[in-house]
Amino acid sequence: TLFHWRGGVYYRSGIWATLGAGVTVGVVFLLESHPEIEDVLGTEYLNNSLLWSALTAVLVSMVAFRTNKGYGRFWEGTGLLHQMK
Repeated sequence: TLFHWRGGVYYRSGIWATLGAGVTVGVVFLLESHPEIEDVLGTEYLNNSLLWSALTAVLVSMVAFRTNKGYGRFWEGTGLLHQMK
């Protein structure tokens, strides 16, 4: 069920990952071919530490959300099992 091509988790996440990678490649190509666009976009203030901090914050938020949802499901299942007694 996890590895099915249609409707699987990897299929849907692969679509979003491909779209994100395409946008990233397009922006990098645009910035390298037209350096004057940096003034318009305001990307001259971005550096590696800022980008890593933003990425880390997003990933931590996503992991915390998923962990919280899983924890809630566990206790809901535990409660239902106790009701079955």
